[in-house]
Amino acid sequence: MALQVNRVGTESDFRFETLASRLRGQKRPTFHTFEYRGDMLLYDLLSGTLLQLSRPTYLVLNGIEHKYSEEVVKRQFQAEGILDSIDAVVSTLNSLADEGMFREEPSPTPRQRARTIKSLMSHRPRKMMLMVQTNCNLKCSYCYEVLSGFHSTGKSMSLDAGKRSVDFLITRSGSRKDIEITFFGGEPLMNFPLIKELVDYSRTKGTEVGKSLYFQLTTNATLLTDEVIEFLVRHDFTIMVSLDGPPELSDIHRKDLAGKGVASKAIENALRLVSAQRAAGQRPAMIRATMTHENHDSRSLYAYFKSLGFTRVMLGVSNGRATEKGPWDVQGEDILDLSAGLDTLIDDFVRSIDENSTPPPGAESIPRNLSRLRAALDNPSVSPSIGCGVGRNMQAFSASGNIYPCHRYAGEDSFLLGSVDKGIDAARLRKYYKDVLDVKEDHCSKCWARFTCGGQCPWYISKATGEVGHPDEESCNGIRQGQEKQLWLINELAKRQMLHVASVEEGKETE
Repeated sequence: MALQVNRVGTESDFRFETLASRLRGQKRPTFHTFEYRGDMLLYDLLSGTLLQLSRPTYLVLNGIEHKYSEEVVKRQFQAEGILDSIDAVVSTLNSLADEGMFREEPSPTPRQRARTIKSLMSHRPRKMMLMVQTNCNLKCSYCYEVLSGFHSTGKSMSLDAGKRSVDFLITRSGSRKDIEITFFGGEPLMNFPLIKELVDYSRTKGTEVGKSLYFQLTTNATLLTDEVIEFLVRHDFTIMVSLDGPPELSDIHRKDLAGKGVASKAIENALRLVSAQRAAGQRPAMIRATMTHENHDSRSLYAYFKSLGFTRVMLGVSNGRATEKGPWDVQGEDILDLSAGLDTLIDDFVRSIDENSTPPPGAESIPRNLSRLRAALDNPSVSPSIGCGVGRNMQAFSASGNIYPCHRYAGEDSFLLGSVDKGIDAARLRKYYKDVLDVKEDHCSKCWARFTCGGQCPWYISKATGEVGHPDEESCNGIRQGQEKQLWLINELAKRQMLHVASVEEGKETE
């Protein structure tokens, strides 16, 4: 519904500067206004309210948000011939503030921060990233493991190290009954014999202690033989396959050690895998494409994968780290292209609703994204938090038995959290959590999207030297623009009484 204000104000009404001082005096942004597709919207953070505004109301709130003076706002009203409504708008907004809108968010106290860290420290993990193979049979230009030198260590995890890692997870999982092991690398299938042995060992060990073990695998698909596929299907693996699109684009950066492109072979193998999964009644593999400077047409990529028969596709971007960018990373005009791609995807999604037709390629991901966003609107949390499972369910176990916050940190010993033999170093883990939360307090607390975004990837803002730094504004601006468009879509679906299309099954929000 639109927030309309039509009555004419009087001299006794609150004036603009009074309201502006009231809202600008708050330490953190409490609301955000934006325009998209001709609609003017208000997002009130602490109530999770999303309102469509009349033009006068939008001008006032937008002026306050962007710190315009009263004279500037009055000139805007005058230029549009609505100057006589400004006092009424301001008076009504003051009344709404009195009733609970635009309320101030208190800064977290040291006790709250300590309580959050204590909760994170006591977490019982349900998952691990088991890096059974350090090196890879490919050398992709943008790969963070290539750039960090992790691949060049060339280690294969031993059966003893693998068993000890599994035992470590089972012990730390406490009362959890369901446990997941993600086999990761390098390329994990280079150590396929170990994967087979650890699956048998994990299942046996789980039965002994009353736990169920489930398995995931991330692979480049080049080593998917018939034997491997049969094994993965028999044990109902959840699989993510890295494919970047058609060979002429994928092969730019994804090459084997001899410098030869591998896309054709990988696609052929992935299709055989998906066919076998479907025949067994299993969920097909997720295709994960990394978009680069040369390959970031999201709509074309979605359409290409759909034409091959891949129904589950997720697009990511090569964006380096906040302080380290490569020539292959998306940048500048590429980010504008990605933003335009989201506009087109929203068009296609809305059109499919109007026509009651199947969502077009790529639009299948929209309900999952909107479900996450709606959860943040329905239950805004002011408690300090870390959005992803870094340091907890994402802990990565290397071939040498070292433990890192997640797979992206592997090999960066400045972020080492401990080892399978010695356990988690509580002091290092506590400091890591504190550093990440400090960034959220110092940087993210100033952002209107702090509840809906959840914070940038901790690895992305970290430096190899061990410091957790701040995000770069270019990437944050891209996130904020995407959030605005998705908020608009939620409002649009609500107007059409079609919000149910933005819902996903319980437990299916994330892959």
